[in-house]
Amino acid sequence: MLLVGCSALSLIAIRPTAEASDSKPNIVYIMADELGYYELSHMGHSHFNTPHIDQLAAEGMRFTQSLAGSSLCAPTRCVLMTGKHSGHTSIRTNGGGTPLRAGEVTIATLLKQAGYATGGFGKWGCGGRGSTGVPEDHGFDVFFGYYDQVHAHSYSPPYLIRNSEEVALPGNNGGRQGQTYSHYQIIEQA
Repeated sequence: MLLVGCSALSLIAIRPTAEASDSKPNIVYIMADELGYYELSHMGHSHFNTPHIDQLAAEGMRFTQSLAGSSLCAPTRCVLMTGKHSGHTSIRTNGGGTPLRAGEVTIATLLKQAGYATGGFGKWGCGGRGSTGVPEDHGFDVFFGYYDQVHAHSYSPPYLIRNSEEVALPGNNGGRQGQTYSHYQIIEQA
């Protein structure tokens, strides 16, 4: 499975468990903040080269007639995860303080019940540590990246999160400069 990093990338990489791999397809959701419809090379953009995403698009299924679930990134993530209209979700702003509700079903919950191994990588935005919205409580076997919006606004944070545990990024102080580029770490984990 080929994955590509992108600013504020949030994705789910899901693959069937070993016994089910012959009958179930791999499923990859990619949500990139601020990415325009024609900003990928397979859509005709001449300045950005996105060969791995182009390959996924060529070999998989593309949804080309849809709209973002909300005008803000955290509510859009909640809509994508739950399948609910934004008026029925618990996350309606980018404030970062409102998590998914306890027991709320996500696409990862349903896929895990169907025998898939599930993972989320990048920016979550649906609940921080100690809340009811952590990804591992909503169907993800593993999550690696940023839990909240503010934390994701630095390419050099002092840490990333793996299933509610901090993973230190050497040489980073949380500003715009650092020795460890967070997106490379996320791609390695995915």
